[in-house]
Amino acid sequence: MTPAISHTLVLAISLAGFVCLALSMNRHQRDEFGRALSARMTWWLRWLGWVLVTLALPVAIIGLGTGFGIVAWNGHISLAATVVFVGLLARSRRREIKG
Repeated sequence: MTPAISHTLVLAISLAGFVCLALSMNRHQRDEFGRALSARMTWWLRWLGWVLVTLALPVAIIGLGTGFGIVAWNGHISLAATVVFVGLLARSRRREIKG
């Protein structure tokens, strides 16, 4: 696996994980779906989010080596969390402007 593919894959997996974690919060469920999801769905979203974020680590280690893979994973999960945060913030602001 080339480093570019490894970085892209780790970022994509991390991003999906943080989207799941964000959607496992009642506030974001109400903002995005107009209602809170069931407790079971919330649990699955939280579980899937943590599994995906954790799964990104071995993908980074396999694709980039142990030392650099761990460092890259930390950077990618930080970037993914920031992207999800900014995305949720932008959607919230857009909703406020529309009324």
